[in-house]
Amino acid sequence: CLSLCLCLSVCLSACLSVWTHASVCVLCTSIPCGHQHWQVIHEHKNHADAIAVIAPTMFKPKTADHMVDYCSAVALAAPSIPLYFYHIPPLAETKFSIEDFLDSAMRRIPSFADVKHSDCDLAQFGACRFHGNGDLHMMYGCDQQLLAALAMGANTFVGSTYNLYPKLYHAIASAFEKGQHEEARRLQLISWQVVRVLLRFGGVIPAGRCLLDHLGITVGPPRVPDRAPDNASVKMMLQELQDMDFFSWV
Repeated sequence: CLSLCLCLSVCLSACLSVWTHASVCVLCTSIPCGHQHWQVIHEHKNHADAIAVIAPTMFKPKTADHMVDYCSAVALAAPSIPLYFYHIPPLAETKFSIEDFLDSAMRRIPSFADVKHSDCDLAQFGACRFHGNGDLHMMYGCDQQLLAALAMGANTFVGSTYNLYPKLYHAIASAFEKGQHEEARRLQLISWQVVRVLLRFGGVIPAGRCLLDHLGITVGPPRVPDRAPDNASVKMMLQELQDMDFFSWV
């Protein structure tokens, strides 16, 4: 186990060396190697503009305060770097209230900056968006609900499919701002129809990577255990998207 832990730390360190020289954000994910990953973050803190933290996957936090304990430990490794929390309950399988998390994190973590909110609970998102003085952006991460999130005060978005057809999402936001709500709803439905196609062909990430490759942006295969669709499936997917006039929104 010790050998595995050290190996994981070395791999993470090598990955961060590449990412911190190529991008502006370091993603801190939980890996089963004790204190080793805090040390890795500390080693690379001078090359990172931010740290994003997702909930541990093995020993899951039972309460918001437990999650803040974890985030505090990360923050101590690089206290001068803004810390973001990636809130994605469907994958992290966490059950605590994000409002309770904010109450605690904003009080206990000086470097706490904001949240990426990838949860379809719009009521909770709306409450958090204007938490305290309303200083938080609360980046919204459920692409298929962009329009509803706009109505709840969202102004910052981070999601997988924005890379694929950004013109559509700009059109949704523009229609919303102009009060053209029927048009905004029509456009949002197109977004959901595209997502349904991607889900049928292996999932948003695996199928989306193949789509990016087709668009000339080579990103390689998905990480295991995800699998890229085979060539025949990709051909079928592209035809379905063509029939939907998808490529006019790229």
